Amino acid sequence: MFDRNEQSAQFTTVLYMGLLVLIAAAYRLYNLNGLGYSHDESIQALAVKGILDRGYPVFDSGAVYVRSLLLQYIEALSAKLFGWNEGAIRLPSALFNVATIPLVYFFTRDLIGRRTALVAVTLFTFSAWEVELSRAARMYTAFQFFYLMSLYAFFKGFIQRHRVFRYVTLGIFFLTFTTHQLSFTLSLLFLFPFFLPNSSSLKRWQGCLYFLTSSALYMFFWQSVRSIPHSSSAVPKNELATTQHIKMLEMPSLPVFEQWIQSSLLIAGLSITLAGSGLALLLAMRRSTTPGFLAFGILILAACCFQQIGIAAIVLFFYILWRKNLAVIMHRSTLLLVGLIGISFISWYGYATYAPQWHLAGEPAISTARRAISVLIDYPRLYDMHVALLLKGWLGFAIWSFVGLAFLLIRYLREQKPHLLYLTCMSYLVPIIAQGFFAHQAPRSRYFFHIYPILIIFFSFASVWLAQFVIRNIMHLRSHRSERPIGILWPVVVAVVFGMIISRDFGVLDPLEITRRTYTFNNRTTVKSLNQTRPFEIDYRTCCLEVQPHIRPDDILICFGSPITRYPYTQRVDYFVKRNAKSRAPKYMSNGIPTLERLHEVLRKEAGNRVWIFGDDCASLPNWYTFEMCQFLEKLKPNAICTDLGPQQAAVYLLDQNNLTWADDPLAHQDEPSNSPN
Repeated sequence: MFDRNEQSAQFTTVLYMGLLVLIAAAYRLYNLNGLGYSHDESIQALAVKGILDRGYPVFDSGAVYVRSLLLQYIEALSAKLFGWNEGAIRLPSALFNVATIPLVYFFTRDLIGRRTALVAVTLFTFSAWEVELSRAARMYTAFQFFYLMSLYAFFKGFIQRHRVFRYVTLGIFFLTFTTHQLSFTLSLLFLFPFFLPNSSSLKRWQGCLYFLTSSALYMFFWQSVRSIPHSSSAVPKNELATTQHIKMLEMPSLPVFEQWIQSSLLIAGLSITLAGSGLALLLAMRRSTTPGFLAFGILILAACCFQQIGIAAIVLFFYILWRKNLAVIMHRSTLLLVGLIGISFISWYGYATYAPQWHLAGEPAISTARRAISVLIDYPRLYDMHVALLLKGWLGFAIWSFVGLAFLLIRYLREQKPHLLYLTCMSYLVPIIAQGFFAHQAPRSRYFFHIYPILIIFFSFASVWLAQFVIRNIMHLRSHRSERPIGILWPVVVAVVFGMIISRDFGVLDPLEITRRTYTFNNRTTVKSLNQTRPFEIDYRTCCLEVQPHIRPDDILICFGSPITRYPYTQRVDYFVKRNAKSRAPKYMSNGIPTLERLHEVLRKEAGNRVWIFGDDCASLPNWYTFEMCQFLEKLKPNAICTDLGPQQAAVYLLDQNNLTWADDPLAHQDEPSNSPN
């Protein structure tokens, strides 16, 4: 039905896209406020409350939360219209994810073709990971939307030369900058004239100007929001926990190189001779190769000299892409660079296994050979930050996506389309590599969620290619007329079915299970999303809402563990018991209790007031509390009474998170039997 004519095909596509949008909206909006806030969502909700109360995202402690500033104000608008509740705070994230669906289609259609676009948008709609994160009040779906919109605007404005898109590209880039710090890689897109053949000097100067302007916008925004005062008159300045500044550059560790520096003169002399020989070879081939070879060769040589074999391999890969010709793989210049990397790897690996004194004390008990390979090729942590997470979560999807990426790069090389080759590299390869260089967090899959649609596009491209190959051969066997056009419908259907079979992320039932999730219905094992950012948590909302009307202004609230999950409902937490003595104070409060002795001091200090204690589950978190803290919680449980509280109840109450019951003060009534009121 897709291939009758162009007009009917467009009409059918519009109807199909509308159906996908409706299905996506149902997955993402149904039962949106069914669960209470998770930990990170609570922080976002408190920031939104600060905007509603004071005009900017400030906590009661005076600390300012400036991540995803644009989304926070959109969430504040939603809360203003629909009330400050879970559904209103999560609504913008869900709508951004729904709005990404047509964006995925248009970007993929213009970049590759209609078949791949239809497959990509279908798989995106039924992605469990997309549904999972779209139902969380965080910045990841908004960042994904603006990142993809930035790529599309750049593609339309600077590659397809549409003037309107060129005018709005910088503005869209700025909106993306406000959603997440990892958006800094977008500025590199403007350097594309330097990688295209026959680019004029004017275009290169324009590219530099756009690059500097966008970089200045990024730095201006993040330096401006970090300069906001992080204090208020309500709390002493020295007690505040300010927002954490980002560590922009992650330097590589050089244990083998440092050990080599301290080694014998013989090994040092041989290494210097090897490095000098490599440099001499590079200089000798300067006249017979392009100037780019010398630049890339020097970078590879420098990386090899500092044991950074992983960086050398990445530079070699981009050198092949820079030459824009598959024949360069067998060129003598490429073979020379491959030989240089191979000799360097063998040399460093042999030295590391021969003199393993570089092995640091306290490292996991792994073999020296495995540790040596990890040190030589680890930086910029491309495997740990991206590849390992994909392979662990979705092995079939990851492998087939990488196949699609390879096919797409080969296609652009053969068709001599360097602008599309450059856009493909800048939209996916450069961000994941740069994330390793500038990583400030532990490996988390949500930090590459913004490029997940790009992976879906690669996956869809490979699936469509396979579907067309199979259908064409079937038609040839049945009618011996392989030249007959195969249309659009069947390749799309076959590719979508293949994608849902090979990938554990795409399906109809898994997103449905996510929408039905409750505190009593634990479907955690059936949800196959890569990153469970909404785990099966204890229901803090019900108990906190039950307690909140009974809390007096002079009552004291003490919380075990992170108080952020109770804070949006109780509106305050006076003290929190740290899970260990080294735990840092959160941004929203500073009165942490590190030890049991300190907890008893607080209870004696507040003896004249009622004290509410919100407990935590030591059984599921055995390593987060000291043994004495766990014993304290255990002593409270036998004295549990019902939740029908009155003004005559005991001064200290314990909220049991598992069965929603209360307990008397164990310090005052340890030897008295508990009596449950009616």
